Amino acid sequence: MTEKEKKILEELDTATQDVEVPDSLLPEQIYRKIQETETVKKTSVRKRGKRILTRAVLPLAACLALVLVAVQVMDGPRTDTRYTSSGSGDSETHSQAVSPEDYSEIYACLEASAEETATSSDGGMVFLKESAADSAASSDMGAARSGTESYSGTNVRTEGVGEADIVKTDGTRLYVLRENQQEISIVDVSGTVMKEAGRIQLEEGVTAREFYVQDSSLFVLGNREKAVSFSSGYENYENETVCVTYDISDVSAPVETDTLVQSGYYITSRFADGFLYLFSQFDVGYEMSSSNLDSYIPQVRGNYLAAGEILMPDEHASQYLVVTSVNTEKPGEPVDKKAVLSNYGECYVGSDSIYIYESKYVPGPAGNGTNRTSILRLPYGKGAFGEGARGEVNGTVHDSFCIDEYDGYLRVVTTFSGTGSETSAVYILNQDMEITGKIEDLARGESVYSARLMGDTGYFVTYEQTDPLFSVDLSSPSKPQIIGSLKIPGFSDYLHPYGEGLLIGIGMDTDPETGITEGVKISMFDISSPEDVREVASYTIEDTYYTDVSSDYKAVLIDTEKNLIGFSASGDQEHYYVFQYKEGEGFVLAMDEEVNGGGWQTTRGVYIEDTLYVVKGNAVESYDMKNYQKIDDILL
Repeated sequence: MTEKEKKILEELDTATQDVEVPDSLLPEQIYRKIQETETVKKTSVRKRGKRILTRAVLPLAACLALVLVAVQVMDGPRTDTRYTSSGSGDSETHSQAVSPEDYSEIYACLEASAEETATSSDGGMVFLKESAADSAASSDMGAARSGTESYSGTNVRTEGVGEADIVKTDGTRLYVLRENQQEISIVDVSGTVMKEAGRIQLEEGVTAREFYVQDSSLFVLGNREKAVSFSSGYENYENETVCVTYDISDVSAPVETDTLVQSGYYITSRFADGFLYLFSQFDVGYEMSSSNLDSYIPQVRGNYLAAGEILMPDEHASQYLVVTSVNTEKPGEPVDKKAVLSNYGECYVGSDSIYIYESKYVPGPAGNGTNRTSILRLPYGKGAFGEGARGEVNGTVHDSFCIDEYDGYLRVVTTFSGTGSETSAVYILNQDMEITGKIEDLARGESVYSARLMGDTGYFVTYEQTDPLFSVDLSSPSKPQIIGSLKIPGFSDYLHPYGEGLLIGIGMDTDPETGITEGVKISMFDISSPEDVREVASYTIEDTYYTDVSSDYKAVLIDTEKNLIGFSASGDQEHYYVFQYKEGEGFVLAMDEEVNGGGWQTTRGVYIEDTLYVVKGNAVESYDMKNYQKIDDILL
């Protein structure tokens, strides 16, 4: 789900707290409908007489707006001559990212963009968002295993780079963001009976999105409302991003110790080498004025970013991505900061660089334009940001798993729709964002649904009626090669390594003739020989139409050592499933339990030693992982 949709849902929830509405219009039901449309992608879904189309997302968004007003108040390896590989040749599409001389350049850029938007046929603001996930899952802040303790960490996008979440554990307690997003409960799970040991109550006007726990500190990331008045007399509330730090040495009485504020709506954050990196989206003010810096220059802790800290776009722009680094030992003081002017985009954070990528349409003759992706690389480390570089590739990036940083190169998988039919492509770029190698014209008529780029080999899924899982040799940056492909029914929209030579795919099973979905499907692929990838096991959960994993990689719990694969899936009701994988036997269903909590937040599964905790909203349920029998539950 996009950040814009989340924001709409949050506003919906606030506006309807004291109003009785039909069950079908409750926020969690609307959220589920949005997720259904995102899951089916381009495929129509016919289930029990119902048909859902992806393009229903827009009408649904309109429906949300109306609700707000109403309540107001892929057989073995193959060779295909279509696969063409070449070295560099697009050197004209890279450049250095530059900063303006002064604020007047920024103002002129924003003013020109506003004029373009006002005269375009599809005007309106587009929101910058985090993509919704490099290697196996790893824990974030703190080790997942420490001495004799064993507990799960958040499933992160890049190994070694931590991410915040709505549920955390330190091996002794659970930390849970409550459904109202204004409280975090600290749950003592040291015994068989769970009990709330403490609670963080955020100040009025602050809404938490997620948080980190490190040692005796808890860092809350979210938004705070700020009242804004305009010369026209119009009054409104804008959001600014906050990082609020609490001392939780005494969990029964958490103490707020510091707050960092930066302009814009909170997007995401990362943790690396003792530094937090905060990302927000700052939209240009309703009344932009060259004499009013508040209306078009972002701030961090009350100070405007200098012109030299702002990177100009390659074209026009209408908003900023603001990124600030803070040392967790002094979380209230910014170490470094940057703002990137953009039109829209998503961000992927590798181990050495932040990549901001955004799609753009390039007009062509007779209306046959092409879609391209512009990529800005911003190096980072130890809280400092380096000089940026820009590049471009054909096509659009499905999500952050389709873009990956490795050994000094960026690998990108895209879907290109500028030839009258969709095709896929693979690009490799160096640190100056020059294309060093590429493969184009892949999988005509299909879109990329998921990818996992691991070291010198990558895997990606395209889909139309069946799921071709491609394997690509990425060892030569000047000449990537497709080395295998496998076609099976359905599609995987999330891929995850599972020990030596295995790759899990989670997505949907479909009828190869009609494309109608038949349930959530998990597949195990043998990738020990990338030239001959095989599906060695699969399992379809019947009567389900959606899993949170499709849109939120943090919603899956995978641990190879414990032989544990856990996630929720929804049909008429939401259930949490735990699978084990046994060679020669396939997937074994170890747990199937109804999720009893409610609300719009996605379900989480975490474990401490041999106990699994399933968290949904304000409800926590515990299960013995020896037999997956329920132990206890608590409503916070």
